[in-house]
Amino acid sequence: MENENKPKIGKILLISGIIGIALITLVMYVTLSNKEVRLNNAAVAQEQVCKLDFDNMFKTIKQTANVAEEAKESFKEIYFGITDKTYANDKNLVMKWVTAANPQFDMKLFDRLMTIIESKRNDNQYQQSKLADLQREWKDLTGTFPGSIFLGSRTLNITFVTSARTKEVYRTGEDNDIDLFDKK
Repeated sequence: MENENKPKIGKILLISGIIGIALITLVMYVTLSNKEVRLNNAAVAQEQVCKLDFDNMFKTIKQTANVAEEAKESFKEIYFGITDKTYANDKNLVMKWVTAANPQFDMKLFDRLMTIIESKRNDNQYQQSKLADLQREWKDLTGTFPGSIFLGSRTLNITFVTSARTKEVYRTGEDNDIDLFDKK
């Protein structure tokens, strides 16, 4: 009778072991899948933040530059209007021009523009760095064991904003363009 129970106990243990392994595998799959979905959602949301930040950066810089350009043009009109009327038929033009209190162009708008450009570009770079870190975390999850078994076929499609110049520098490994004010 004891011998009859041994095959039954063996079968029960084997079936229990198989069910246990299946449950562990299922729990691992669900856990990893949920983590991958959360990372994917976080990366997609961060990409939206990057797009919004880039749009804000571009518009702020563009509008500030437009104000500075308009101020420069207005100053030219005012300056030349004053000087034309003041010195139009004067024989001692050079002496009067040197000693006169002529209007001075205020460079504060350009200083502010430069500050905005630097600040907005730094903000955008920070947001893209966060996106890159989410991408790295997602790749770590889907590319390492056991995640690669369950999640290896999943994809994460995100875009990083860069420039043609940066792509060329990384392609060639050289950055020889050091002219700050590209006047070609």
